[in-house]
Amino acid sequence: MKIIIDSFWITKHKKQNLMNQIQTLKRPTKKSEEIFNLLVSSVTEGKNDGSIDKNLDTTKISIVLWAEITGLVQQVSLRRDLYKKMDCLEPRSNI
Repeated sequence: MKIIIDSFWITKHKKQNLMNQIQTLKRPTKKSEEIFNLLVSSVTEGKNDGSIDKNLDTTKISIVLWAEITGLVQQVSLRRDLYKKMDCLEPRSNI
């Protein structure tokens, strides 16, 4: 009987641990969804004000922009030291 109870506790403990990990992974995903929705809203606003071609598909354009933005952020993050050495990428005080 004790083995069954211990196994049940271990299984329950593992399940709870897994659920906690899933919740931790969902937080950034939820934030990403919020940011993506803001991007979709911005594209829609641009289509409405004429700064973005109305014939373009809002979702497709948003996905392309999202991919470009995240790719840029990843590249800067991965090559931060390299970019810091480039004079042309230093912030200018006269802008």
